[in-house]
Amino acid sequence: MKDKGSKEDINRIIIGIAVAVMVLLGMAVYLMSGIPPTFDEIMLSVVVTVVVVLAFVVIIKRFKSYKAGLPAEDEMSKKIFQKAGYYAWLFAIYAALISRFMGEEVAERTGDWSLVGTYMTVAVILGSALFFFVTYFYFSRKGDV
Repeated sequence: MKDKGSKEDINRIIIGIAVAVMVLLGMAVYLMSGIPPTFDEIMLSVVVTVVVVLAFVVIIKRFKSYKAGLPAEDEMSKKIFQKAGYYAWLFAIYAALISRFMGEEVAERTGDWSLVGTYMTVAVILGSALFFFVTYFYFSRKGDV
């Protein structure tokens, strides 16, 4: 068993922060490159930003555990992570199936088939990421996994 608040935990926290900052900086540089971003690029940026912000929440939680001298992950948090991931995976599968039919309906009503794949993909990815974090925090608060 690892020592409480080990060097490995702080290394993971630092790497997580570095990756999140690099992703945000890379996205900012891309969007400010002088070429006006399309709506698709803006939507993709929203998805990336939401996922990175939610990752920062997890990093902050781990840092608080590290600062308190506790391990970053214990058995219960691993179970919560796995259970939330399972439910998010189920959500993504069903959302993809539903979005396929909804996308066709929207395209038939508007007559624009070019947006169906892009927006439905963004909706499924963003929805499953948000669903993961909602279930993760629900199970974390509930405590009974």
